[in-house]
Amino acid sequence: MNATPAAADTLSHNYVCVFRGSRDQYQAALALSEVSALQTLVTDFYAPDLVLRHSNFLPHRIVSRLQKRSRAGIPSRLTSSRWRSAVPLASGRFDGHKVDDGLGKLAARKATGGSLVYSYYWHSYLELLRSRGDLDGPQVVFQVHPVASQIQSILSLDREKSSIGEALEPEEQLSKEQLEVRESELATADAAIVTSQFVLDGILACSSVPAILGMAPYGASVGSSGQDSRARSAQPPNEGPIRLLWVGQLSYRKGAHWLIEAMRLLGSKAAQLTIVSRTEPPSWLGPLPPNVVIQPGVSNELMHQWFLSHDVFVMPSLIEGYGLVYSESLAHGLPVIATPNSAARELIAVGENGLMVRPGSVEDLVSTVESLRSDRALLAHLRRGAAATKLPSWSGFRSDVRAVLRSAEVARASSPRPAGGD
Repeated sequence: MNATPAAADTLSHNYVCVFRGSRDQYQAALALSEVSALQTLVTDFYAPDLVLRHSNFLPHRIVSRLQKRSRAGIPSRLTSSRWRSAVPLASGRFDGHKVDDGLGKLAARKATGGSLVYSYYWHSYLELLRSRGDLDGPQVVFQVHPVASQIQSILSLDREKSSIGEALEPEEQLSKEQLEVRESELATADAAIVTSQFVLDGILACSSVPAILGMAPYGASVGSSGQDSRARSAQPPNEGPIRLLWVGQLSYRKGAHWLIEAMRLLGSKAAQLTIVSRTEPPSWLGPLPPNVVIQPGVSNELMHQWFLSHDVFVMPSLIEGYGLVYSESLAHGLPVIATPNSAARELIAVGENGLMVRPGSVEDLVSTVESLRSDRALLAHLRRGAAATKLPSWSGFRSDVRAVLRSAEVARASSPRPAGGD
């Protein structure tokens, strides 16, 4: 049950909030709804109450998916869904950029006061908003992903090293002029919310930045994993190969190519890697070595068992806005191997609940896994540390979001300006 926010935790404006999918478990929209400040959640598909009431007549798989597209505390009357755009998700006809563009513009048409816009939609939101001057509420961007110039700089250097020219991120395809436009648009926001210091560093490196920058670290959904992880941390590690786990899409920016190369060098006697992903291994990864096993997307119950049955979670991302899966791993008592280009800086105490490697370093990955293989006492120590990690909470995240919005409200009231202005 959600704790009732204190009176001082309220907001003066109502806000349009826009994002596609069940992003962040709807926590940003919930941060608004639980203080009666959500005007409209603009999204692609939100499960209507009527469908959920008839769940007895639908297959369990469908019901499970529908339940992920809803959230207690956010009634469907406070949402505006472009559900037709979600229909072709599983087909080649789905154009995510076109859908995102439509969502941003729909949010701009709906807005009457404040806005909380995820960065994917900020460009199209502003395109339509510039023609309006009647909004007196703060216009706030949630910079969930690193800024475009930060992404382009880091990935261009890595691609020179890897010689892989496939799977380009959208930000990598922007021209110098387009990068400058994105930076200038970011600066028009009354405030920007980030979830990690890594993203904040990227914003601060821009030529101009929003007047207010606020941090709101993502929460962790611990559930029943805490008790299981503490029980497992008391058991001695296995004596065989180090069992590594990866959960998520096999994208270039997550450093999958360097991890696969490290697994080839380590060999089956040193390490085994389980990759849980809804996507097929991309061709640019090359043939997978025999010590790498692919598992398709699985249920929450089975995912729980994967976390508990492995020794270490590894995802050496080149760029990561946060990395919710790091929190999820730690919540299961699973130590993490990560890079500082993520929220790992805030989540990992090196040598206590995880280890850090340099982005793009196969040498670091190999030596780190080898150190765990040769020092099982270290692995046991990291497991205990992971199980004891105090993680940020979702209630804290929601409170942090509202704190940034209140600061933006105060600043906006003292220095009003046209919505979407320069």
